[in-house]
Amino acid sequence: MLGNPGDDNTLALRVLSGLPSEYGMRRTILENEDVKLVLSDVRPKLLQVEQRNIAGGSLKPAGGVESQAFTVAAPKKPFDKKSVVCYYCEKRAHMKRVCHKRSAEEANG
Repeated sequence: MLGNPGDDNTLALRVLSGLPSEYGMRRTILENEDVKLVLSDVRPKLLQVEQRNIAGGSLKPAGGVESQAFTVAAPKKPFDKKSVVCYYCEKRAHMKRVCHKRSAEEANG
């Protein structure tokens, strides 16, 4: 594509085809619209999906430049082990997979 200027519709379709799975529904909708795609119209719609992923607590942002900017802007908090509650014994500061009570009961039978 470098050195080969394409029309805006082709460029928008190439951008859509390179999106990760988080954009699947939006990509399908945009690709099947009857109007000709323009990259300047596609970008805000993709940013809406990105914002929804971030606000909804998605495991990972979709990976766009804007999402990387949000990730850098908000420093990650260190993992607070005291806030974890074991699902087995319901005590704090450990998880079920390292629960001493569970290990002891499994060893005894």
